[in-house]
Amino acid sequence: MAKRGNGDGTIAKRTVTRNGKQYTFWEGRLTIGTDPGSGKQVRKSFTGKTQKEVREKMQAAAVSVNEGQFFEPSKMTVKEWFETWMKEYSGDKKYFTIDQYNSFGKNHILPELGAVKLSALSPVHIQKLYNKLGSEISEKAGKPLSAKSIRNIHGILSKCLNVAVDQGLIKSNPCDRVTVPKVVKAQIEPLTEEEQKAFLKPTNYEISKTRKYRKDISNRDNMIYDAENDCYICSQGH
Repeated sequence: MAKRGNGDGTIAKRTVTRNGKQYTFWEGRLTIGTDPGSGKQVRKSFTGKTQKEVREKMQAAAVSVNEGQFFEPSKMTVKEWFETWMKEYSGDKKYFTIDQYNSFGKNHILPELGAVKLSALSPVHIQKLYNKLGSEISEKAGKPLSAKSIRNIHGILSKCLNVAVDQGLIKSNPCDRVTVPKVVKAQIEPLTEEEQKAFLKPTNYEISKTRKYRKDISNRDNMIYDAENDCYICSQGH
């Protein structure tokens, strides 16, 4: 019997019994490629309530297979992939970097996204996470995370998902389609003249204004007190 080619498939009506009750549905099986290790054909199952529904699913998949664009979604969760990425793809990172990745993953990324299927992770999931981190009070910090911290988390998650794309686990990186908060730099205000004088005053300023202290300084360090400008000058004029 000749093997079916890529894009070939069959449809059949199925009846199963679950908890004493019968369920009827349609199932189609489509050849989507060949296993490179065993050389055996790889078949994918499609189910639906009607034969028409299953046929439409199979036709769409067959077009992708023939165009070389068919993609089999990964069944692992974000948590499973994050742990795999940390173990297998982060060995070239420094200890501090790995520690930071683990900390952000454990405290912020995985509690919200860990249970989501990697193939189902969307920009909306990630955007909601960033919005939540920037608005809700963190138990550890006692305040919402800063824009800089959220951008750090975004960088870690983006790197993790880029590798998932490279490994064929997801089609594209959902981090590429989210809005990340901007870091607003604090505006530096110059000191006023009075603030500059206060900043430059020595800690013993009040003592330095006494006659005895001025005389001692002048005698010892060959300096002369300039009362008009409230400063000491060298007798040589330096």
